[in-house]
Amino acid sequence: MHEPGRRSNAAAGRSWRPAVEISPSRWLVISFAGLIAIGTAGFLFLPGLATGGDLRFVDALFMATSAVCVTGLSVIDVGTKLTPAGQLWLLLLIQAGGLGILTFATLVVRVVGRRASLQVEEAAGGAASLVASTPGELLRSVVVVTVAVEVTGALALWLLWGSRLGWLDAAWPALFHAISAFCNAGFSLFSDNLVGFASSPLTLLVIGLLIVVGGIGFPVIEDFRLVRTGQRKRLTLSTRVVLVTTAVLVVSGSAAFLLFELRNAFATLDPVERVANAFFMAVTQRTAGFTTAD
Repeated sequence: MHEPGRRSNAAAGRSWRPAVEISPSRWLVISFAGLIAIGTAGFLFLPGLATGGDLRFVDALFMATSAVCVTGLSVIDVGTKLTPAGQLWLLLLIQAGGLGILTFATLVVRVVGRRASLQVEEAAGGAASLVASTPGELLRSVVVVTVAVEVTGALALWLLWGSRLGWLDAAWPALFHAISAFCNAGFSLFSDNLVGFASSPLTLLVIGLLIVVGGIGFPVIEDFRLVRTGQRKRLTLSTRVVLVTTAVLVVSGSAAFLLFELRNAFATLDPVERVANAFFMAVTQRTAGFTTAD
């Protein structure tokens, strides 16, 4: 027998679900498309972002896309075409895109770890156990790590560049390049990128390390923290695989650059500078986009 009261109560007790569920991968696409649209609109309509006239639509779209996707490709000279306000807008897009990729990649690791079969439980599950249990905690952890690394890198570059650029004038380039390096973006405020620092091994070491730390991902960084604080006895298998692979790529790449460019791009450099440039070129070509040679 039909009982309207009981049916309505049962219906009321059901949890509400949206008519269309959006998967995490689609949220990633939507969020990046939204950031690109906001970035493009900012370059077009915010006052005082460009020198010598506003950017064309295609240039604004390209720069916003390149910044959000942290590719480093540029159709303008960032250091001269964009005002400090425009450079800040570009940097915000780089930071948003870098955080988005880092956070999404960590979420993927967590999901894979939870759904992994027995054969891959140690490889993926180990990394998944490192990340926070909720998206909110995860985001906070990623932001804290990002800010800490970027501020440390910016301070190191400021100390290295202060005597060369002036202590006040070096502050903004140091911060910009630290964020650009950690996010693996490769944008530079210098017209020749980092060619002018080819004879500064410490600069190349700092920026190279920022690129590596940003590239290995948050789970690896968190694993190191847990081991250092005694919360874990040893690094997980996934972390060891990442570190070994990174080391092999950097060492073999450095050796190849040193061999091929010893009497070409590195011909005028001293031995220490040659090694530093070979290391830097091996690191930056993976994803970062900086260069110390034409």
